[in-house]
Amino acid sequence: QETFLKPEDIDTRWISDLRDEYKIGQKVKLKVISKNEMKFTMKGLNPTPWDNYRGQYKPDQEYIATVKGLMKNGIMVELPDKIQVLCTYPRFRSVPRPGSKVVIKITDIKPEQQRAWGRIMRIVNM
Repeated sequence: QETFLKPEDIDTRWISDLRDEYKIGQKVKLKVISKNEMKFTMKGLNPTPWDNYRGQYKPDQEYIATVKGLMKNGIMVELPDKIQVLCTYPRFRSVPRPGSKVVIKITDIKPEQQRAWGRIMRIVNM
């Protein structure tokens, strides 16, 4: 039987295009979360980048990150070890495109929630 998953049921990370992560016919693990409505999730079944977090990122520190996507509520960037940070839109005119390298400053980080927030300080390359 065919089933569909909402993006928020697939991964804890923000993924702009699922085709970059999964192939047609690829087998994946699912967890049944409701038999009545036959709802499934993939979350919690695979390791996440936060599993290896050991306090290496601190508020008010700057890091190089890659822009993953632009959203209404901010710009999602990814640090080298795949931890994602939601950044506010920069005050300067240029908005970095996905794939651009940027310098970010972490403003808050909550490992227990697998969430981090920051600001884009400057664009390294577009």
